Amino acid sequence: MQQFKEALKTLEKSKQFQDWRKKNPEAYLSYGMLVLEDKEDDWKIGYYHKKNNKVTSFTVGDKIKIEPEEDILQKEEKTVEKVDMDSVKHDLSDAITIAYELQQEEYATESPKKIIAVLQTLDNAQVWNITFLTQSYNTLNFKIKSDNLKVIEKMLSPLFQFQK
Repeated sequence: MQQFKEALKTLEKSKQFQDWRKKNPEAYLSYGMLVLEDKEDDWKIGYYHKKNNKVTSFTVGDKIKIEPEEDILQKEEKTVEKVDMDSVKHDLSDAITIAYELQQEEYATESPKKIIAVLQTLDNAQVWNITFLTQSYNTLNFKIKSDNLKVIEKMLSPLFQFQK
């Protein structure tokens, strides 16, 4: 698994990103996401455009691919916060280790099948937002600070909720 800082450096050195950056100097890093499954996985790295409230995502793997600009996914109207790489003291592997330890200690019956990990800033806290999709069709979510690995939230929820 490639670490986020390595993927970001690869992206920033690429011609595709440098050409895009010249046209979009005001956009800022808003997230890094990795979905861990059985196969080799690529990072998705997003840059937020405040002026039009959209995000441009790049897929970073063997090749760099730029995605079309998209509307952001959010529950309420608020500005997407910037990811500050200087405050990322621990990369994804450290956060996943903490999440696995908590899963084993507190949620041993919830076996992870797939992991979705996002580096983002939520409510002024920069976190690794790690979600395990479990064999029993639940989601186990951990928010772990990227600077000190402090767990600030953990939650188990059903993947499917039936409503009347």
